[in-house]
Amino acid sequence: MRSEGVKFDGEAPVEYEFGLRAETSDPDGNHIALRQDRNK
Repeated sequence: MRSEGVKFDGEAPVEYEFGLRAETSDPDGNHIALRQDRNK
């Protein structure tokens, strides 16, 4: 996604017990959180 110009908030992705999480905002300022479960 970075190669397409997406700018993530802080260090992304962040690894948690459940899996990975990354946060960003769209051009209108809406917050977007992406999550990938560890088991998938």
